[in-house]
Amino acid sequence: MTLEPVNFRASTGAKRLTIDRQGRLMLSAALRKELNIDAQLSPWVTVLYDAEYDIWALQKNEKLKQGPDGATTKVDKRGYISAGSILRRNRLDYENGPLRYDFDGTVSYSGESYLSFKRVPSA
Repeated sequence: MTLEPVNFRASTGAKRLTIDRQGRLMLSAALRKELNIDAQLSPWVTVLYDAEYDIWALQKNEKLKQGPDGATTKVDKRGYISAGSILRRNRLDYENGPLRYDFDGTVSYSGESYLSFKRVPSA
């Protein structure tokens, strides 16, 4: 028998957005750090989605002059955002496993800068 040590450290520290099986967007620790979001505060963010290219964009509200109406939501203390209705409306198959989106740079919408996340193909 050969035993190997198990590494319990955080994987890559990548800015990532993950959609879990319950229809929630989960912000990685690195992304929450980038946006200055912690467990003590449940900040408001603006979330955008491009169905044609399957790209998400988000930004903390205090960094925006004015976000689009209806796109604002609160991040809970664990880094989750409820998004089931948006996922169902856009027919994203989140119930068969997590969907992962990696940081892909920034995008501009109505003159404002948002962090952009592109889908990572499932293995």
